[in-house]
Amino acid sequence: MQYLPDGNLFCYHNPMHKRVWWITGGISGVLLLIGLATTLLIAQHHKNGSTLTPQALATAQASASFPLFYAKTSSSSFQFVPASVSATSQAVLYSYQYDHDKTLAVSMQPIGNLNVDQFNPTSDFATTVGHAYIVDIDSRTTAAVVGSKSWALINAPDKISVSELTQFINSLRTIN
Repeated sequence: MQYLPDGNLFCYHNPMHKRVWWITGGISGVLLLIGLATTLLIAQHHKNGSTLTPQALATAQASASFPLFYAKTSSSSFQFVPASVSATSQAVLYSYQYDHDKTLAVSMQPIGNLNVDQFNPTSDFATTVGHAYIVDIDSRTTAAVVGSKSWALINAPDKISVSELTQFINSLRTIN
């Protein structure tokens, strides 16, 4: 037998005590569900293209003498490949995968003597990091995104639709 602090006998059959147990169990269950849902949402967020700067690019930014771009996409269609990062003070190379096995290669460089008048794009548009120029030819789609201090050459060796590439380009952000 158990006694309550006031000296009364604790009884599981007492309606008042049953109500306390149900309320306590209900609150515990709700808290458990909230914790589980939060954990699952965080895990899904990281699985589907985290909006955080990939650590490998943050490390490369420390080596580079110019600002880098990364795709801040919550879409699962583009997955950053951390092992693809190669960096020097004058160039950073990295890639994303799309359609499960296709590669989108990105080469970042300082502006230097870049002359955008030599580009012959099939489309161009403004982005949050600069101006994008897309060249869509029969077997390949390539883009250049020109910021104020750096530019990215984005190459899709396997044909990618202009709309998918535009979605990727529009998600680019500068690493802070």
